[in-house]
Amino acid sequence: MSGHRGHRGAVLGIAAGGVLLGHWLTYRLVSPHPHAREALLAGTGHGYLGLANDIGLVLAMAGLASVALGRLADRRGVGAAPHGWFPQLAVFGVLAFVAMEVLERMSSGAPVAELLQHGLLPVGIAAQVAVAALGAAVIGWLLRAVDRVRWAFAAAAPLPRLGAAGVPAGYRQTPLRLVPAADGIRGPPALR
Repeated sequence: MSGHRGHRGAVLGIAAGGVLLGHWLTYRLVSPHPHAREALLAGTGHGYLGLANDIGLVLAMAGLASVALGRLADRRGVGAAPHGWFPQLAVFGVLAFVAMEVLERMSSGAPVAELLQHGLLPVGIAAQVAVAALGAAVIGWLLRAVDRVRWAFAAAAPLPRLGAAGVPAGYRQTPLRLVPAADGIRGPPALR
């Protein structure tokens, strides 16, 4: 994975999941009653959300996996600092949320000016910033966890090198010798 390109892909995947999480949170806050929320979502072009949420979850998980694998593959043991992720996630989240809401209303024929009613836009922007902070914290935790795993493996004793027969090199097996039984009593062979 090329560092910069892989980093952008991970940010995009995590941010896409974050946008959908922030969108869900926004509508929960703005319209807490389930029936009113369903009516609001249905009237403003949100019929695609089931599939979008599934895709967003997959993208977010792939982004987090990319971050973890990128950190593991980095031989220097350094990567993007968690605080560096927050601005990227927040800017993407806010811009994507606003664009999403405008496009939803345009496609459904709902007035775009409704975005300013019920505090939807300010609540949505605040939700996106909060989700970005949470996302950056999760990434920071993940990077620290990967660093600890790397440290644990580096501190562990090296594994022995295996020879041609799959046996550690330098290992000598002593042959098993049977001891004759005394006085005609039979028993398991004794090791010597």
